[in-house]
Amino acid sequence: QLISIPYVVNLMLLVTAILYAACHGSLALREEQALARGEKPPKDESDTTSDDTKEEERPQYETMKQSDAAMFPIMGSASLFGLYCAFKFFDKDTVNLIISVYFCLVGCAALTATFSPVLASLGPKALGSTWVSKHVL
Repeated sequence: QLISIPYVVNLMLLVTAILYAACHGSLALREEQALARGEKPPKDESDTTSDDTKEEERPQYETMKQSDAAMFPIMGSASLFGLYCAFKFFDKDTVNLIISVYFCLVGCAALTATFSPVLASLGPKALGSTWVSKHVL
């Protein structure tokens, strides 16, 4: 049996869930930025670990710098010019094929990166310990 959910309700629930997840994730980034400014994190009375071990346990986050933000218009312009040249020199079907293949490969890479830790924990340990090396003469 299917339940009909109005489009507006579905959209509002989806947007609310995405905003909640993004805001909750940004709290860790806010703490990391405060630590980068030299502020001290609040200490818990129940926490008995030393400050050195806390520093090692704390994950490192990458933040956007002013030089990164300044490169946005340049990279956007280069992308749009490349797309313009692609449509100018190739037909529409070829450009759509190239873009589809690109997004397919990027999607496969993203899914691989997302699910590899889960699959590695489910599979045998021997699969995760395989090393491949290439020697150049």
